[in-house]
Amino acid sequence: MASRLMLLVFPAIVVLSAGCQDNSRVVAELQSQGASVARNLDDTVKSVRFDGQSPTDADLQKLESFKTLQEVFAVAPDVTDAGLTALNGMEKLHTVSVAGSAVSGDCLATLIKLPALNYLDLSNSSKLQEDKLESLRGNSQIQTLRLTNTNLTDKSIDVIASMTGLKHVRIAGTQVTDEGIAKLATALPGLETLEFGSDQITDSAAMSLAPLTGLQELEILNTQISDEGLGALAGLSKLRILAVHHSPRISDAGIALLGRLPELYSLDVSHSEFTGADFKQAGFVTLTRLFADNTKVTNDNIGSFKGLPELGALKLRGTEVTQEGVSRFFASNDPTAVAVGPMPAE
Repeated sequence: MASRLMLLVFPAIVVLSAGCQDNSRVVAELQSQGASVARNLDDTVKSVRFDGQSPTDADLQKLESFKTLQEVFAVAPDVTDAGLTALNGMEKLHTVSVAGSAVSGDCLATLIKLPALNYLDLSNSSKLQEDKLESLRGNSQIQTLRLTNTNLTDKSIDVIASMTGLKHVRIAGTQVTDEGIAKLATALPGLETLEFGSDQITDSAAMSLAPLTGLQELEILNTQISDEGLGALAGLSKLRILAVHHSPRISDAGIALLGRLPELYSLDVSHSEFTGADFKQAGFVTLTRLFADNTKVTNDNIGSFKGLPELGALKLRGTEVTQEGVSRFFASNDPTAVAVGPMPAE
């Protein structure tokens, strides 16, 4: 009887062992190409990050054997819809971040069926076709959607606005207009993170954000927003991180209106007309970091930042501020670290 039981059990052990060997072989192949593979406590594969290479469709198809895979990260100009479609059936996969890809969007009909998917990033995918986003309509599972620098227009907003589970949306570098932003803010009042921006965006978009009472992070870039628009943002009392950069129409007057935001700890006003004059008088008592690169700040008004109680990092690169000017107000052991000089190469 014992011998019979051993015979019944033995084939299953062989199959399991072969599967583990196959997984180990695939892991070794991926790692030899520079990919990082993270494991769960039981040694199964949890995450694959293609750091040292740009993967191909064939590389993504290798991931089929990792039934416990939860996350995929890659910058992948050679990946097409075929590569992402190969992720079909991966029940634990919750994060798909494949930026800079060559997908058209045909893969979305497959990805949307992944039962755990809550994070989708197809940023910088220049071949993404707007009509293919229709597969996402009505989805309530995805919480994070990143489509930065893609071919989106206000037409896409109809689909995104129907995705009721969204908490974090990034759509900067698209052709979405004020009208699209207003529709998004009305349809998704529970958003916690929003990023948008193009030269078509004006103060109207900023004023339309009032329904987003729980918004914690907002990034607006390359827009025509002015001080009037900044005044509207001052009503978003839950904001903790605010970036309004590459917006040349904003100045000290508008930025001062943000000083009473009760939870703001990070502010980026780089590439603007900001001089910093009387900055401290506006409030900003919770601010821990300020980015004001390529602005109008000079040695004459750097003292405006001295004495802010929580400020730990001040970036003034690409301005006329010199190290000598910094030394007049900030000692080498000052709790505020000040960075000046040329902007680092990107």
